Amino acid sequence: MGKSNINTKATTIFRQLILNIILPVVLAIIALAIYNNYSRTTAFKKFYHEKNQLVAYFIQNTLQQQDIALAIEEDNLDIRLEELSDSIVNFYMPGTRVDSMDLDEIQKSLGMNPVQEDIFIIDNNGVVVNTTFEPDLHMNVYDFGDDFRKYLENVQLADSFRSEKFTIENSTKKLRKFTYQPTKDGKYIVELGVYSVSANEVVESTKEILLDISSENRSIRKVDLFIGADPPFSFDSKADMSSDSVIIQNVFNKNQSISFEKAEDNGNLNYEYIYMKREDTELYKGAVIRIISDYSEDKAFVTRSLLNSILIFLITITVVIVLIYKKSKVITNPIKKLLNNVNRITAGNLNERADVEGNNEIARLSEKFNVMVIRLEDHYKNLEQKVKDRTAEISQKAAEIAEKNKDIEDSIRYAKRIQNAILPPNDFLKELFPASFILYKPKDIVSGDFYWSHRDEDNHMFAVVDCTGHGVPGAFMSIVGNDQLNYAVNVKGANNPGDIMNYLNEGVRQALRQRSGESAVRDGMDMTLISINYKKKKLNYAGAFNPVYVFREGELIELAVDRCAVGGFIDEDLFQFENREFDLLENDMIYIFSDGYVDQFGGPRGKKLKPKRFRAVLESVHKSKLDDQKEMLDQSILDWMGELEQVDDILLAGFKI
Repeated sequence: MGKSNINTKATTIFRQLILNIILPVVLAIIALAIYNNYSRTTAFKKFYHEKNQLVAYFIQNTLQQQDIALAIEEDNLDIRLEELSDSIVNFYMPGTRVDSMDLDEIQKSLGMNPVQEDIFIIDNNGVVVNTTFEPDLHMNVYDFGDDFRKYLENVQLADSFRSEKFTIENSTKKLRKFTYQPTKDGKYIVELGVYSVSANEVVESTKEILLDISSENRSIRKVDLFIGADPPFSFDSKADMSSDSVIIQNVFNKNQSISFEKAEDNGNLNYEYIYMKREDTELYKGAVIRIISDYSEDKAFVTRSLLNSILIFLITITVVIVLIYKKSKVITNPIKKLLNNVNRITAGNLNERADVEGNNEIARLSEKFNVMVIRLEDHYKNLEQKVKDRTAEISQKAAEIAEKNKDIEDSIRYAKRIQNAILPPNDFLKELFPASFILYKPKDIVSGDFYWSHRDEDNHMFAVVDCTGHGVPGAFMSIVGNDQLNYAVNVKGANNPGDIMNYLNEGVRQALRQRSGESAVRDGMDMTLISINYKKKKLNYAGAFNPVYVFREGELIELAVDRCAVGGFIDEDLFQFENREFDLLENDMIYIFSDGYVDQFGGPRGKKLKPKRFRAVLESVHKSKLDDQKEMLDQSILDWMGELEQVDDILLAGFKI
C-alpha cells in the first residue's frame, strides 16, 4: 500500500507540471489558432464583399454609360413618335370604333415600320382592345403591377404625350421604347412601341460585359442583373430566377442588399444580392445585381493551413512533454524518499526523522520537517492531559449554565402565570361579549401584548394593547398598562375610551419617569379601546395608531384613530386622545388588533403581510362563524409564516353585533 502511494504522489508532480505549465500554453496556442483562423476567414469574407461591391460599382457605371447611349437614341426617336401619336389621336380615331379600327392600314399610311414599330390601344380597364402586335391583344397591362397602373392613371390626368425611356418588353424580353397619349374623350390611351437596332446593340454590349466579369474572375461563377420590382425580371433573358424570385422581390421591397451561402452539388456557393437604385427611369426605380461566387478553393487553403499548424503544434507539444517527463525525475526521486519518511511518521512513529541529502530546497524542506516532528512529539505528550483538564472544566461550566437556564426559565414561566392572572377570565368575557373570539399568540413565554375588559352599566369595554417590545420587557410594560387601565376606571371614574386612554397616557408616563434626551428611548403602547352599547347599538372608541375595522354587509369600514402612542417624555405636552362614536347595525363585525399579525414576515418572498393582505384575509373570513373565524385566521398566519419564525406577539379580537 505504501509503495502504491509513493508512485501516485510521484506521478502527481508530473501531472502538476503538465497542468500548470503545458496546459495553459496549449490553451493559449489553441485560442490563438482559433483567432487567426477566424481573422483569416473574416478577412476573406471582407475581401470578397469588397470585391463584389467593386463589381457592382463597375456594373452601375456600365449601366450609366448604357443609359447615356440610349438617351441619345431616344432623343432621335421622341420627335417622330410624338408626331405619329398626335396623328393617330387627332385624325384617325375621332368618329371611329376603336375595336374595329384597321391599325395595320394606319401603320402603313403613317409610314411606320411594321417589324420595328407597333400601335396599341388600351382602355380604362388596362385591356389592350386593338393592336398591330397580335400576341398582346386582350392582354391586361395592369397585371404588370401597381406602379404601371399608377403610371397610366397619371398619363390620363396629364392629357398629354408621355415618352418612357427604353425598357425590357415583358412578352419578348427585348429592349423597346414605349410612348403614351390619351384620346380626346379620355376613354383610351394610344401606346406606341418601337424596337431600336442601335439600342439593342448597346444592351447586348452590356450583357457581354456581365459575362466577361464572371469569366475573368476565378471565384465568380455568374453575374446577373434584375430590373424592376413589380414584378422583377432578368436583364439577361436566359438567367434563371425561379428559385430566387422571392429573395429578389424581398431585396427590391426593402431596398437592402443581402448575402448567404447555399449548399449545392459541388459545395457551398455564396449568393450576394446588391440593391442598386435607378433614378433615371420613370417605371423601374431599382435594380438588383446577383453575384454567385465559389470560395471553395480559398476555404480549402485556409483549412490546409490550419491542419498544418495543428500537426506542427502536436509534434512540438509531444516532444516538450517527453522532455518534461524525463527532467521531472530529478525532482521526484528526492521527494519519494521524503514521502517514505512522512508515511512512517504519520503511522505514529514520531521517533522517525527524514534523511537530509544534498544542498537544495528539498534538503531544506527535510530539515524543517524534522524540526516540526520534534515539536509535534513534545506537543503530543502534553496534549492528552490538557484535553482531559479542559473536558472536565467544560462539563462543569455546562452544568452550571444548564442550572441557571432552568432557574431563568422557571422564573419566566411563573411570570407567565402572573400575566395570565391579570387577563380577563373567559367566563367574564363571554358574559360581556357573547358573540366574540380572541386570537392570542405570544411570541415568547410571556407577552408584550395583552387585552383588558371592563363593564360600566350597559357599556361593555374591551382593549387590545401592544406594549413596546416582547418577552420579559413587554410583559413588565403590560402589567403597568393593565394597572393604569384599572386605575382610570376604578379610581378616576373614567367611563369612555377617550378619557380612559388619557388617564392611561398620564399614568404610564409618570410610572416610567421618562425624560427626553439624546440617549432616551420612548417606551409606550399602541392600542385600541372600544365600548359597545348593545341596547343602543352605539360604538365608542379611541386608539393609538391601531384602527378599528367594521364589516357591514360585506363592505369594510375603517374607523381612524389618533396617530400618537400612549406614554411619552415628562417634559412634553400631554397628548389628549379623542373619544369617537359610531352607530352600529345588526350583524356588524368588529375587529381590533395589534400590529403582530400585519408585520409578520412570510409568503414566497419572505416579506411582511402588510395591511392590504390583512384586510383581504378578514374579508374572506368575516361571514363565517366566530369559532371558525379564529381557526381560519390562525391557520392563515401559520401558512403565511411557513418556516420563518414569529417576529412579534399577535393579538386579534372580533365581535359580532
